[in-house]
Amino acid sequence: MFFALPTMATGDAMFPRPMEWLDRLPAPEQASRSVLLAHSEAALSGTFADLMRSSRPIAAVDVDGGARVAACEP
Repeated sequence: MFFALPTMATGDAMFPRPMEWLDRLPAPEQASRSVLLAHSEAALSGTFADLMRSSRPIAAVDVDGGARVAACEP
């Protein structure tokens, strides 16, 4: 699912709503979901910041195929 909204303010205001909807969906206990608030000031959104702090570590792999892997702890 992808929501494109015209401004950061509307994105920030809407972000909690799909999160609440996702929480109500039936899912296996170990299911994972990928959720992103994609704008330049996303880290200032309390809801998004809370989500990042409570999520599992994020691993990034070099897109050029290199072996470097960086893990970021919340």
